Amino acid sequence: MEFFKETRIDFLRIRWITIGISLVVILTGAVSYYAKGGLSYGVDFAGGTMVHLKFKSPHDISKLRDTIKEIGFGGSRIQQLEGQNEFVLRIEQSSKEGVARTDSELDAIRTRVVDGFRSAEEKAQISAGKLDLNTSGVDSLSGLLEPVVGSAVGTTPPARELAGRILEHRDSTIASGGAGGVFQSVEQIRAVPGVTDAVYSALKDRVYFGEMRVIRTDMVGPQVGRELRTKGIQATIWALLGMLLYITFRFQFVYGVSVILTLTHDVLVTIGFLSIFDYDMDLTVLAAILTIVGFSVNDTIVIFDRIRDNLKIMKKESLIDICNKSVNQTLSRTILTSGTVFVTVLSLFLFGGDVIHPFAFTMLVGVISGSYSTIYISCPILVWWKQGAEWRRAREVAKRRSRV
Repeated sequence: MEFFKETRIDFLRIRWITIGISLVVILTGAVSYYAKGGLSYGVDFAGGTMVHLKFKSPHDISKLRDTIKEIGFGGSRIQQLEGQNEFVLRIEQSSKEGVARTDSELDAIRTRVVDGFRSAEEKAQISAGKLDLNTSGVDSLSGLLEPVVGSAVGTTPPARELAGRILEHRDSTIASGGAGGVFQSVEQIRAVPGVTDAVYSALKDRVYFGEMRVIRTDMVGPQVGRELRTKGIQATIWALLGMLLYITFRFQFVYGVSVILTLTHDVLVTIGFLSIFDYDMDLTVLAAILTIVGFSVNDTIVIFDRIRDNLKIMKKESLIDICNKSVNQTLSRTILTSGTVFVTVLSLFLFGGDVIHPFAFTMLVGVISGSYSTIYISCPILVWWKQGAEWRRAREVAKRRSRV
């Protein structure tokens, strides 16, 4: 399928303008990078705490962000998972660099988050001595069950065992009608083996069911974050070097250098936009950058392959004309490939939600930069390299003639 046939667009005529635009974009990104003291790293690279929250009912993420600021975690990020009831709160490392948070610090963060999201009604329930069954652990629940189980007769299991069964039931998908992790009402406790009428009556009077609970709390230490960051940089460098070796073997060294400089351009432009728009650098963004590298090099190799073929056919034409001809011949393919990827990534950016937003933004910038650089960066570099080689050869010939 071809959108255009026999186009004769002189792409390289404006190569100096496009190079200037690229330099301005890269310099703007560099200024933003140094003015802000580098990129803003996410929990994956900077270290910090991830808190997975589950709510009983749908919540507006903008209101949750306001609550996060009120409890003192304004610099944190909250992302919505599938559905409307689950969110991930990423709290950046606030302790001394190189020192991981202790278990007590993690418990304090968890308590602070839970208390911050409690409504006035829930706080009144706590003041009345009731236990939140959606946030309680085995110790607190078994302590509540101990006097009830101790006075019960029949087949009632020990308090701690029964508490474990109740909490296990809470965590299961059956516990809340397909939305596991949060009790909706006291009636759901009846299905737990060992919950007798006496236990049920006691719990009904002594517990309440909060709006949310913490599913899990994970911590990434600063040392682990630095290691991930280092490995990410190494992965990008090794990918570029591997492509240089392959293209040098498959084509010529000049083609490999052109591709590497083009990919470096795309990475610098992407990082610059991440800095300008204050996106955090994390593992998903790194994955997007590596995807951009693979996408951009694929399009560039297609054009280079056509240039190599045309060099054998158009021997009397200049290299600029050959490059223009090759780009025009592959223009439909470039539009189809880049266009479909662009539409897909744009859909993710607009409708994918906060979780996928940084990845989609990075891909958007990369797709635009990669398509642009394939034509306006890689081809001019190839032309300048060849022209420089011809100029050096002519100079050597002139020197030899002058000596004769």
